[in-house]
Amino acid sequence: MNTNQLHSTKGLSILVVDDDSALRWLMCKQLELCGFDVDQAENGLVAVRLFENNRYCLIFMDIQMPHMDGLQATAAIRCHEEQMRREPTPIIATTAGGASREVCLRVGMSDYLAKPVDMDKLELVLKRWKCSSSSAEFVF
Repeated sequence: MNTNQLHSTKGLSILVVDDDSALRWLMCKQLELCGFDVDQAENGLVAVRLFENNRYCLIFMDIQMPHMDGLQATAAIRCHEEQMRREPTPIIATTAGGASREVCLRVGMSDYLAKPVDMDKLELVLKRWKCSSSSAEFVF
């Protein structure tokens, strides 16, 4: 791993929300290898609680989950941001077809990433939302 990459992501936290523990683990490990601090949640309820008590540079949000889906969690997060007068955190939909890109953007999500998550696309999303340097290395 490139040491410049560690400096560029040091202190940046990302929240990964997915009810599929294997997919959640995989994305978390990839992000950790890139130097990010990563929190994880298995559903929207847990994600909203974590968000209320932490700052994230980015959230990867699954759409179809038990208890509170990603669309409902995004709406709750956007409401909290508005009440607390916080800048919107980029929320990236990660879905295997659970909702269209248009629906995700309409509820307040910032971007859309289809599953399975391709590491090249993940890198592009991180760069687009300024969560990594151009030297980020994605390895598998």
